[in-house]
Amino acid sequence: MPSVSPSLVSLVVVFATAAIWPSAESYRVDKYSLLMPNVQPKKMDLYLCTPIRIDPSKSYFIVGFEPKAHGHTSHHMLLYGCSDPGSEDPVWNCGEMQMASSTHKAYMHSTPCKSGSNIMYAWARDAPTLKLPEGVGFKVGGDSQINYLVLQVHYHRTFDDDETDNSGIYLHYTEQQLDKQAGVYLLATNGRIPPNSIEHMETSCPLYETGKVIHPFAYRVHTHELGKVVAGYRVKNSNGIQKWDLLGKRDPMTPQMFYPIENNITVKFGDILLNF
Repeated sequence: MPSVSPSLVSLVVVFATAAIWPSAESYRVDKYSLLMPNVQPKKMDLYLCTPIRIDPSKSYFIVGFEPKAHGHTSHHMLLYGCSDPGSEDPVWNCGEMQMASSTHKAYMHSTPCKSGSNIMYAWARDAPTLKLPEGVGFKVGGDSQINYLVLQVHYHRTFDDDETDNSGIYLHYTEQQLDKQAGVYLLATNGRIPPNSIEHMETSCPLYETGKVIHPFAYRVHTHELGKVVAGYRVKNSNGIQKWDLLGKRDPMTPQMFYPIENNITVKFGDILLNF
């Protein structure tokens, strides 16, 4: 009997907002390796997380993400910024609850973040390195409330006894104060698709933060295997008339990298971001 298939549709928009620091036109960039510590998944569709603690006495700005992963091993990777990690263990299961067995190492189960969860980066389908625009970075450490970075890897195959994995991300960062802070705006929906049917999913979020102006510069789409197309828009209301501006539109089965925004627009108070 055909089963009902779970589905996920998401649009990730990377944006910059102005900060009060002076502009930095050139700065030193270093690289830090955030990798899985040679794990050995023994179950299909296992989600594993590993953390690093950030020096709270300093502020750092992440300006690039260089993936170290392959699509034949990992379905996707996510990088979370957390106030507190979901576990103090070096590795834990941060997906569905798993039952211990003689053939599967039972990792402790928890969420990626215990508090202060922020998605900072996403990778799938052998996407290449993401480099942020000059003068733009994700602020971590210091007074940012991001005290930990947590890497999540979704493994879609089991490993043999002589196999281990150290997939992850090389983080490009600077200690130079940057004049624009990066952020991620995630629009996501999920549901189920009955067999032999077509389903449309959508979500929308209005911006109600006064004084904030968002400058989108990249987007990324993601679905599971049944997805055909994902599109994102900014909707602006003016005198009762809606104006729709395309942010991006992609086939989610192509490399799930970050692509440049289609239109040079800003998002302000009262605007709506939506995807379907």
